[in-house]
Amino acid sequence: MLATVKETLRRHAMAAPGELVLAAVSGGVDSMVMLHVLCSLCGELGVRVAVCHVDHGLRGERSRRDAAFVRETAARLGLPFRETALDGEALKREGGSVQAAARKARYAFFREAAAELGAGRIATGHTADDQAETVLMRFLKGSGPRGLGGIPPVRGPFIRPLIEVGRDDVLAYARAAGVEWVEDDSNRDTRYLRNRLRLEVVPWLERRCNPALRRALVRTARLLRCDEEFLGAAAAALFSEALIERGGDAVVLDRAVIIGAHRSLSLRSLISAVGLVDPDVTLCSAHLEALASLVAGPAPNARLDLPGGLEARREYERLVVGRRRPPGGGAAAREIELDVPGDTFIEWARCAVEAGVVDASLNGAPPVEGIDPLTAYFDLDALRLPLVCRTRRSGDRLRPFGMEGRKKLKDLFMDRKVPGRLRDKALVIASADEIIWVAGLARSAAAPVTRATERILRLTCRNAEGPLAEIKDLE
Repeated sequence: MLATVKETLRRHAMAAPGELVLAAVSGGVDSMVMLHVLCSLCGELGVRVAVCHVDHGLRGERSRRDAAFVRETAARLGLPFRETALDGEALKREGGSVQAAARKARYAFFREAAAELGAGRIATGHTADDQAETVLMRFLKGSGPRGLGGIPPVRGPFIRPLIEVGRDDVLAYARAAGVEWVEDDSNRDTRYLRNRLRLEVVPWLERRCNPALRRALVRTARLLRCDEEFLGAAAAALFSEALIERGGDAVVLDRAVIIGAHRSLSLRSLISAVGLVDPDVTLCSAHLEALASLVAGPAPNARLDLPGGLEARREYERLVVGRRRPPGGGAAAREIELDVPGDTFIEWARCAVEAGVVDASLNGAPPVEGIDPLTAYFDLDALRLPLVCRTRRSGDRLRPFGMEGRKKLKDLFMDRKVPGRLRDKALVIASADEIIWVAGLARSAAAPVTRATERILRLTCRNAEGPLAEIKDLE
């Protein structure tokens, strides 16, 4: 078995000489054997070993017993040790799967402990049997090739030194080497799907269908991971082409690029978008199908709730994947009086409105509207001061320049394909109760500059690099 692990470590470049490997040890036989093997090979590999443990707080005194066992083992071996105890009741209150919540918290602690100790790798005790169970479990849930590829030997900082070793070999090694371990009785609770597969389904299939079932499932996972590496590289290129914007809480993609690609690649790009916002969120096939329908469907503005507090929003030819916005949606109403003449900074749009007054008798012919969408001209004496700059309000209307009647701002936004995330940041300039300009989009028919005008008011939005710049550039 030791030779198999050495080859696994070498082939997958799991640890470099001089590197600190943090062993995630539960106290069970798999993780204890992994720790023993790493310690046995550390001199030959030139690596150092540290230990960490998580008490999930779900098994009372037995959890504390396991923590004490691992703590004492690390002390006896003279290895650096980090541990944490989770609030089991809090995990249960999170809703959804307690096992999933515990896993998320566990892996977050592993990363924190590795960062604190300076460990470049985090080793977990997954075996070939875990791989087979994972493939079968995901098959039953309807996973695609990516999920059926199972547990990768290396993913980011996480390595699985025992991933090519069966559990029978692990047990044989433990007995031969005198490795002690503790039993987790929850591993025999068949209410959990993985335990049910391990204890009931896999043995039945091996007796009745294929005695080498576990090896077959492991082989299937290996072949599918190979295919996934190729498809993943192609999907990464597609994602880079589709990426418009990437922020801390959102990813914006070009819808046309996504729907123009092969479905296999487009689905992987959508998974990548979700992973960038929250790497711990996993999409099941139903979520992925719903997301694909949102992208390809006829509705230009639509949204979809995703797991983990995320949402996807279709905004015309853009797809936004980000944190879910609060119910009720829009931003709080804002309003600020403009200095006329003078400059007024508009915080929510990250720009300034410059109001200049020009003597019309010195200006010659009336200025031409529409050359610069961020500049508008008005007959100052036909306006009622003060002017205000505000966000949109329900029922807003304006009289568009050169058109008859009034138009709802909502319809204006739809005609110009302004995404929902920008509508609450549009600059609405009003004189008394009349909208005279929606910066970057439309000037109203109010107070036009004519040959009878004596004073011209020039409104210009300066330093428009935020939301207003996006609005201006809309077709």
